Amino acid sequence: HALPVLQDYGFQATCYIVAARIGDCNRWDLEQGMDRKPLMDRGQIGEWLGAGMEIGSHTLDHADLARCAHSELREQVADSKERLEQTFGVAVEHFCYPYGNYTPQVVEQVAGAGYVTATTTRRSRARPSDPLLELPRVPVFRSTLPHLFGPRSRPAMKTAVGRKLRIAVLMRDFIPVRGAEKYCV
Repeated sequence: HALPVLQDYGFQATCYIVAARIGDCNRWDLEQGMDRKPLMDRGQIGEWLGAGMEIGSHTLDHADLARCAHSELREQVADSKERLEQTFGVAVEHFCYPYGNYTPQVVEQVAGAGYVTATTTRRSRARPSDPLLELPRVPVFRSTLPHLFGPRSRPAMKTAVGRKLRIAVLMRDFIPVRGAEKYCV
């Protein structure tokens, strides 16, 4: 749902993939009584990549990494990266912590696996002083206002994650906001 809108507004985005659940559904949410939602399949991820977007890892199974044993932690972090890279033939440099849960040991595993950035669930704009493996996020919902991507957010984002404004795409629907185009990079 998001790809055409992101393209219309000139945004590049990273979609975080649960590597062992491609084409499946959000099984981890079902136990909490949340609705079943389909996850992107290989074809959709290929279309996403073909449109110039990026993928990152969201582990193999959406595991709570702060509760994983060391061997499972390594598998969830490193093997998910390797699987995505082999499946899609692209470098996977970005990671997103499931549930936002992480510890210093988790961050160490993420660094050791070769990720460049990792996103938390802390809600804020990224600042130049933010550790690259503990970046906050601005969630994007139907009601997200375009000023959140305005000039004040660009310098910090550019410093923190390169010369592109990145949006972590963790939504199913995205409705364009009139006037947002003036905030695109």
